[in-house]
Formats: sequence, C-alpha cells, structure tokens
Amino acid sequence: MKSKSVMLLLCLLVIGSGVLIFLGSSRADSNSINFEPPGYAPGSPNGQDGWQATGSAGSGCALYDHQIVNNSLYPAAPASFGAQSLRISNAATSGCFGDQTFSKSLVNEAGETSSTNGGMSGGTRQRHFEAQFAVASTLSTQQVGMAMSISPDRGDGSRQSYLRLEDGPTGINVFFDDVQGTTNPANFVETQVAAGLSRSVAHTMRFSIDFNDGPSNDVVRIYIDNSLVHIGTTWENYYRFDSEAAAEQSTRTVDSLLFRTGGAAVPANAGNGFLFDNMAFSSASVATPTASTVVITPTQLSTNGTNGNRWFFYNDETDVIDNSLGSFVTGPGSAPLGAGSAQITVSGTQRRNLATYQFAGTPLGSITELKFSTYNPSAGNLSGPNSSAYLNFNVDFTGTSSVYQRRLVFVPKQNGSVTPADTWKEWDAIMGGNALYNYSGPIWPTPSSGPHAGMAGVPGTTLRTWNDLLADYPGIRINPVDSWLGLRVGEPYPAGYTENLDKFVFGTGSAVTTFDFEPDSDNDGVPDVNDSCPNTPPATQVNAAGCPDADGDGIADTSDNCPSTPNSSQADDDHDGVGNACDTCPLDPFNDADHDGVCGNIDNCPTVANASQADFDHDGIGDACDTDDDNDGVPDTQDLCPNTPPGTPVSVKGCPKAVNDNQCKNGGWQTLQRQNATTFKNQGDCIQYVNTGK
Repeated sequence: MKSKSVMLLLCLLVIGSGVLIFLGSSRADSNSINFEPPGYAPGSPNGQDGWQATGSAGSGCALYDHQIVNNSLYPAAPASFGAQSLRISNAATSGCFGDQTFSKSLVNEAGETSSTNGGMSGGTRQRHFEAQFAVASTLSTQQVGMAMSISPDRGDGSRQSYLRLEDGPTGINVFFDDVQGTTNPANFVETQVAAGLSRSVAHTMRFSIDFNDGPSNDVVRIYIDNSLVHIGTTWENYYRFDSEAAAEQSTRTVDSLLFRTGGAAVPANAGNGFLFDNMAFSSASVATPTASTVVITPTQLSTNGTNGNRWFFYNDETDVIDNSLGSFVTGPGSAPLGAGSAQITVSGTQRRNLATYQFAGTPLGSITELKFSTYNPSAGNLSGPNSSAYLNFNVDFTGTSSVYQRRLVFVPKQNGSVTPADTWKEWDAIMGGNALYNYSGPIWPTPSSGPHAGMAGVPGTTLRTWNDLLADYPGIRINPVDSWLGLRVGEPYPAGYTENLDKFVFGTGSAVTTFDFEPDSDNDGVPDVNDSCPNTPPATQVNAAGCPDADGDGIADTSDNCPSTPNSSQADDDHDGVGNACDTCPLDPFNDADHDGVCGNIDNCPTVANASQADFDHDGIGDACDTDDDNDGVPDTQDLCPNTPPGTPVSVKGCPKAVNDNQCKNGGWQTLQRQNATTFKNQGDCIQYVNTGK
C-alpha cells in the first residue's frame, strides 16, 4: 500500500503553483511548460517559474536528484524536448512528500463541492482537471531499478491519483493505482496500463479527471500516446473512509502535479533517470470530450483479464477467457472502421463474447455514447434473420457496492430491425435515453425512486429504458470490481450462426473512445490495414508501420541510416548516408578516407595517412602530405635541409644561408651556404660573402 498524505505532518510542506493545458468549451484556467530559457535555467527547479522542490535544493528529507538539465548532455533526449527538460532519477529517495517536486499550481483548483484544500490551493472550484506531460528515458538502455511516480495534488502530497513509471528489461512500464470500495483500510488497486514502452521516443501521458459530488463516482481516464488505456477512479474514498486520513477526513482538491521518488534509492541512476517536458495543465467546469480510436489486434487480446484495458474472447458457459473462440478477419464487406472485424461462430446454445474489463465503476449517467456494429451473414445462419450479437455488462444498481448483481442486457431485435442480413448495422445502446434493456436476474431490484419506485417483483425480462434505469437507480454504474462488459454471440438464439463485430464506441463527457478490431496476419501488433510489411517474421521488433526496426527508433531498418543504433531524427550532418548516432566521423562525408584513425574534418592530411598528425612547421598541413615541411619555400624534393627552423633564411637548396658576420664566427661558417648553395672555405670566406656577396 502506498504511503498516505497523513505522513506529511512529518515532512516539510510545500505549496505548488500553476501549470498548462488545452481542453474545454468552458475552460477556466490553463498553462503550459516546456522548461526553455529564459524562464528556466539548469539546476534545481525550486523557485523557478513557481515550481517548488526544496529537497532538490538541499532543504528537505533528502537531496533528490531532480534537476532541470541541458538536453545536449543526453543524446537520447527527443528533439521535441528542445534545449532543456526536467530530469528525475531515484538516486535519492525518502518517505516524505512536501519536499519533493511540485509543478506550479493553477489559479483555479479542481475538486468536488465538499473537497478541502487545506489552504494549499484556491481560486474558483472547478469539476474537471487535466494534466499532460511527455516522458522519455535519458538512456536507450535499461536503468535497473529506476522508478518514480506522478500524482495530481494540491501541493502537499494529498494525492488524488497516481502513475508509476518503471524502467523494465523491455522498456518503460506504467502502473495506475486507484481506491476501490469504501473499506477501512482503503483498498488500493494497482493496474499495469502500459508495458515495454520504447525508451527511444517521447511518450505523452495524460490524467483526465472528473470530480463528481459524493463517494465512489469520480472518474479518472489515463491516456498514453493519445490512446485511452484505462478508466478508474480517484483516491477520494481513502480520504473519506480510511482512519489513516482522520486528521482531514474529506476528499481533496488538486491544482498541480507531484513528481516523487520514494522506495529504495538507486545511487547508480544519479544523473540519469527520466526526462519530462511539454507539460499541459487545466481546470475547467466542463471538459470537451477527447476523441480517440484504439485499434485492437489479436496480439493485444488479454489472456488472463488482469490487464483492464484489453479485450478478450470469453466463454459464458464456463466463465473463462479463451481467445481461440473468435478470430479477426478482413471485412466482411466494407467494415465500419479500417478493413476488418472480430468474428465469432457458435453452434447450438453456445454463449461466446468479445469482452473487456476496462470501464470499471463508470456511472451510467456519465456515459454519453454506447454503440457497436454487427454483421450477420445469411450463409449458415440457423437462428433466423433476427439473431444478432447483443451488449451485456455487470451492473451495480446502488452506486456503492461491488457485489455481483448480474447483468443489464441490450438486445438489438428489441430495439430495431436486425434485417436485412449481409449488411453492417450500428446499434445505439442509449438512443437518447430510449434504448430498452432487460435484466439477467429473475426480478428487477425494487427501486426507491423514479417511475418504478416501490415496484417489487417485476420480472427481469420486463424492458426498461436507459432513462428509466437512471431515474430508478440514481447511483447505477458498471460494477467497479467485476467490471465485465461483452458483446455476446449465441444463446438465447436456438441454433448456430456467425457474427462479425466492429466499431465499439464508449463515450463520456470528457472522452469518446472508438475501438476498431483489425486482423494482424504476421502478429506483430500492427493491423494489416496499417502494416506496410505484412509478412514480418515472428518475434521481429517492428515500428508503427509494421516494418522491421531492430533499434526501436521508429525508422524501418531498410530506411534507417543507423539500423542498429537509435537515431529517430535521422540526423546526418555530413550527408554520407550514415546517421550521426552511428557515424564514427559524423562531420566527415568520406569517413576517414586515409584510414589513419583521424576523421577527415580534423585530419591535417585527410587523404594521406598521418596518424600522429605530425606538423613540423605548424602550418596546419601534416608532414605526411606537406610538400615543404619546414615551410622555407624550397620543396621537400629539392630541400637538402628539410627541417630548417621556421624563419631561417635559406639557400636555393633549403639550407641556412649566411646573412651576417656573427653567423660566420666560432665555426658557424661550416653550417652555412651562399644563396647558390655553395659552401665556404673558412670564416673569412664567409664574412667576405656577407659583406660583398662574393
């Protein structure tokens, strides 16, 4: 279980201040951060542009390795991060909160009406909060033990949500923690929402939080690289019900992000860790829904259901996940999205589903879109023209319980015409509040409000509209624990048929996600419709286009100027076709043409081997290729004295020439020559030449 904010009393408290964003039609407050000068300078972020990080500044429980850094020090830093970024490692950790790193706070906090701010946040209370950041590793290789967390906060460690980043053997792993149920102690549930993210590229992560008054109904959506990967809830019920939070027994506001390093310190990670940049924050009264499409392929199917963001094929007869019960195919016809769909074939009274657990605890009242598309081939259909896949999901009528309460069921033939066959048909499971549902239990729970208040013993087969459900059961939601939701093919239809499923849409006021089911012939994780290399051998690492990418930098090996070394920018300063990241001579297009170990751009003899770079006359031309080594004006081929000191007057043969009487004395005449290179007989002969030229 995570350390809680009550521990803050033991730690230095720090107030955060402002940050960025984008979003809604009723945007109240937003800010953006990119850590570029002149607003930011290398060093501790404490006090820079409203950031608080007293620990990294030397006044906290530990001297944390949280720094604003120059990205030129980190070759793996993405180009999109510009000149500077925030770098965090877990070289130093502690159990404290208030001395760690807080982004500057927004002017207007976000939270429920009853949320308390402890004097840490303020402004006009908003109901929606967004926080987005980009993250990358400082290294392209694993940093063993590297882990840290990011949480929406009010500036003192009163965290309302939580993401943890860990550097694993295959890449960056991401975990989400929320509080489910109303128990004391609180039930913290951890879900892995991403695994093996490439270290060589920046990944965008986003919290999108709707604060709804009352317990058990806040909604947190986590997006990674613009795809919705998880829907959960906040930590509101920890603050409401856990006695550990008794000092302030109320849910909390948020206005900033807390970047924290706790747990075991790993000193070896000092100076490295993760880079953060391009941050965006906002609080708003109403969020504009963020639209995204998630493509699901066979390789993304869950095998155990523990990953709450993936789909799977499910056997309702045995209550087990069995991904052999369905397939992904091209078509049939023109699929609603992409080129393919999921397909299930049943016989007799079999009951098979395409299902997921990812919408846990979502109140039905917050669902704005709920649609799916079906295709029922006439060939082989033994169940009649009105047989069609139908939606069913585990429900919590109370809004406060996680006990299994059976399922709500939307059957297409009860809401429209299934015919004609051999065509795609989209089903709206809300229909403006008029969609009809039955209940899988023998009788509907007796409502205490709404149009059916007090009506007991109503058979579950009695149809009720979506609006009836909202009015009869004000807290109704998808079960928060057993959050199973599926599209079933099979019973209650009496015989076999085949059904294709596609374009499942799930939307709320802040996000609309469309799921597209696509075949993937080579099982590389890239759907055929987007796969430029559809026959990639098994276990080959591929890029987003499905082509082999050995270094994981996003560039196909066939086009990569550094196929074995990450070089996502494809920078090639010398234009020799070899990228800077793997070019031993990145500024020499001839790559050391003379093979002397010295790159041509700095070689004083670029085409003649001169490994020592000897340059007797210091003229910038190495001895190996200098035609006049002593720079005396006499070519080496004619120079009888090739190493004459610089500035020495020489004869036509390059040897020292007599120019004054003193040179001739004390035997000096023996080393001198006339201009024509003839020598002297004695000292007097030398002096006579100097004075007469004869």
